[in-house]
Amino acid sequence: MTPLRPVVTGGVDSYSVVPALPAGLSLDTNTGLISGTPTGLSDAGSYVITAANSGGSKSATILLSVEQNRTTLDQPDLATSPYQVHPVYALPAD
Repeated sequence: MTPLRPVVTGGVDSYSVVPALPAGLSLDTNTGLISGTPTGLSDAGSYVITAANSGGSKSATILLSVEQNRTTLDQPDLATSPYQVHPVYALPAD
């Protein structure tokens, strides 16, 4: 994913997020940068990002989901089941 960088006015001592981000994503508590590579799918959910300093804190809510887009490349299995579905799209050349 493209990292998400906060835009803030003033100094921030630390950042936090509630609830925890989807598996594979992380919040840098010093910079507020959200980055990483998701390791599974996640339905859309609200995440509260809080920026704090000695004068108090401010929060913002983001909506985040992890989805798998169509691709022409084989993708890793996302489930632990031995039964997987790997669709193949055949397109005529002419």
